[in-house]
Amino acid sequence: TGKFQEDAILKVLDFVGKDSARGTVFLDIGANIGTHSIFALNNGFSRAVCVEPEPNNFMLLRINQILNGVEDRCINIRAAGSDTDSVVKMELSGTNYGDHRILALDTAKGNAFNESSRQTINIQTTTFNGLLERIKVDPRELGLIWIDTQGHEGHVLSCADVIEKTNTPIVLEFWPYGLQRSGGYPMLRQLFQRSSRI
Repeated sequence: TGKFQEDAILKVLDFVGKDSARGTVFLDIGANIGTHSIFALNNGFSRAVCVEPEPNNFMLLRINQILNGVEDRCINIRAAGSDTDSVVKMELSGTNYGDHRILALDTAKGNAFNESSRQTINIQTTTFNGLLERIKVDPRELGLIWIDTQGHEGHVLSCADVIEKTNTPIVLEFWPYGLQRSGGYPMLRQLFQRSSRI
């Protein structure tokens, strides 16, 4: 239908207060082809930071921004959010281009989606703090953080202490299988335990 989770974004904005996020930055980690960030830009956000590591998705992300006339309001980073700045392997889904994942260190933790047969590529990772420093975005400018990294959310947030000093709302995918397989579930639990906002 040409739509994807727009209602979810509007529900979040209603919950946190639409005015608190308007005129600010939408941070999209695991941006895929830009469906969330483009919708956010058309609904009050002034800029979007889009973080996407997979080359074909990244190309489509930029094309979609141009087709929707928002490319001058976007900062695009071809990398994956994680807990290190390094080069890692990403396993590619042949059927769902939103299900590419950073290769789990312990692949014995699960093969429910036949991940062992997937092709892998090398991608760059970046930490949350390093990302904001690199693009010169003040954490206080962030109006909403959207994280969908197929089980890597714990890694992304484990190096995001700058956002604990702000009141920026965060939406993340909670997928126990992916989190367990990546080793990120304990990281996410530790973040929730130490955060006074959760």
